[in-house]
Amino acid sequence: MKKTRTANLHHLYHEALPEDVKLTPLVEVDNVHQRLTTDVYEHALTITAWQQIYDQLHPGKFHGEFTEILLDEIQVFREYTGLALRQSCLVWPNSFWFGIPATRGEQGFIGTQCIGSAEIATRPGGTEFELSTPDDYTILGVVISEEVLTRQANFLHHPERVLHMLA
Repeated sequence: MKKTRTANLHHLYHEALPEDVKLTPLVEVDNVHQRLTTDVYEHALTITAWQQIYDQLHPGKFHGEFTEILLDEIQVFREYTGLALRQSCLVWPNSFWFGIPATRGEQGFIGTQCIGSAEIATRPGGTEFELSTPDDYTILGVVISEEVLTRQANFLHHPERVLHMLA
């Protein structure tokens, strides 16, 4: 089943939502999706419940691969892009994104901060950020709702340390 979305190519939508609204990724027919793309715009639309705008940084034929698994309030994915991109990203609200580079070549950046091969990038949901990636880049991602993170942190001896690191 192919998704269709209308997108404003100049702005990401990130108005505050009412506190009683709980957003989690929407599941299509099942909870595992795999997509192969040859268009950078189409690729930006593949990830469930995100808003993204991808700009290809140099000419050439784009090739992308995307696989995601959607669980209750957790999204796990692997994304491959064949050409360098600048990505404006907005993760679903009331969540946190963790990005783990799976490429040994050139490094990606969040804004001007390098994402080293031994680092994990993090960003809160509902807040726009820019991710720049080189040619032939793979990143693994996990998005977890704040509710799940808080619940799991409470099993630790000092849950406030984990929650403080994410604030």
